[in-house]
Amino acid sequence: MLNGVHGRPTRRTDWDVLTPSQTVDVAPPSTVFPWDLWPRVYFGLYAEGSDDKWFAYTEGRRLRVYRSWTGFPIYELKFELNREGFRIIRIRVNADMRQYTRGNDDYERMMAEWFVWAYFGGPQFHDHSQRMWDCAYALRSNNPS
Repeated sequence: MLNGVHGRPTRRTDWDVLTPSQTVDVAPPSTVFPWDLWPRVYFGLYAEGSDDKWFAYTEGRRLRVYRSWTGFPIYELKFELNREGFRIIRIRVNADMRQYTRGNDDYERMMAEWFVWAYFGGPQFHDHSQRMWDCAYALRSNNPS
C-alpha cells in the first residue's frame, strides 16, 4: 500500500472506481486527529498489489474510500481543519446492497474512524487501531444490521 502515487497525491483517475448510486449519512465521531496525519490523508492510498484492499483519494477536504479489487465506493469522509487538528464532520456510506453490505450506524462510524487511524496513523497508532477493529467486529457480530 502506497501513500500517494510516485510522490504525488492519488487521484480519482488513478483507479477504476464507481460512483455510489445510493448513500446514507452517519453521524461522525467527535475524534480530533493530530495534524501530523493530515499529509498522509491528503496523499491518499494506492493499492500496489492484489493483497491491498483499499484505494482512497482526497479532493479538497473529502476523502473517498473504495475497495480496490471492485472499485466499489465505501465511504466519503468530509473533514474540518482547525487549530487542534482535523476531524470528520460528515460520513457518507454506500447504501447499495449490491456493492456493500453496511452495518448499523455505530459500526460504520467506528470503521470510518478506524480507517483513518489504521491507514494514516502510522505504527504508533497500531494498537489503537487494532482495538477499534476488535470493537467494531464485536459490534457487527452482536448487532447485525
